[in-house]
Amino acid sequence: MAERMSKIRRKFTVILILALLGAVVGGVVWLRRPMTWERVARITKVQVPSGAVMSAVAHPIRMKYSGTIDLPSDADVQAFIHLNKLRPMSDFVQRDGRVHQGFLADEVPKERYADTYMRLTFSYPNAWEFIVDPATRRVRYEFLVPGSMFDFLWDAPDDESPP
Repeated sequence: MAERMSKIRRKFTVILILALLGAVVGGVVWLRRPMTWERVARITKVQVPSGAVMSAVAHPIRMKYSGTIDLPSDADVQAFIHLNKLRPMSDFVQRDGRVHQGFLADEVPKERYADTYMRLTFSYPNAWEFIVDPATRRVRYEFLVPGSMFDFLWDAPDDESPP
């Protein structure tokens, strides 16, 4: 009887170890799953008009996801700007005449600030930036997730929008 109980305990221990190992592996896989546009939209609460063409490029080492959204019409561009509360880049110009918030703003020429709209938001533990160029109907975005926040905090304040 004692020998049979010992075998049952060993089987139970092996099954328990395998189950725990499976849970750990499953948890790691779940945490490292690729970011989808649906997850980005859920976290940022960004609203995209139907018919928009979205692409995303993952940079898993820096935990940064960036991509573009091509909007089908000028009305969709205006709707995107209004629904997502984007502001003209000219609202964010510093004393030296440049916009120093976010990463994507560096790629916009100073001459285009009045015609380009942006939103840069930090919400622990994520940060995101959207820039819209109405002339091309293209939205560029970056979405930073934990792991790259320390890089991001050197360049931007907690919230992009003046009241």
